[in-house]
Amino acid sequence: MELNIKDKVTGVIYSSDMSDGNKHTITALNFCTSYTQVTVQDEIIDEVGVKKYPEKDLIIPPIGTKPNWIDLIATQNDNEGEWVG
Repeated sequence: MELNIKDKVTGVIYSSDMSDGNKHTITALNFCTSYTQVTVQDEIIDEVGVKKYPEKDLIIPPIGTKPNWIDLIATQNDNEGEWVG
């Protein structure tokens, strides 16, 4: 089963597909109390031609409920994401 998550800020769709051709990969899923934390990785080529793989976290809010206010403080610097089909 392949998972796809969209970064709501950048519009980039990340996939659990681990093939060499995938430049936007999901590397970890963490199911927290009131949200899902998804660690994603981009493949970029810098100005010298070196491949780099920066990681960041996307936060997927719960469906049908509101996240805990403490969780909102902990995740305030992360982009929001959403599941896509």
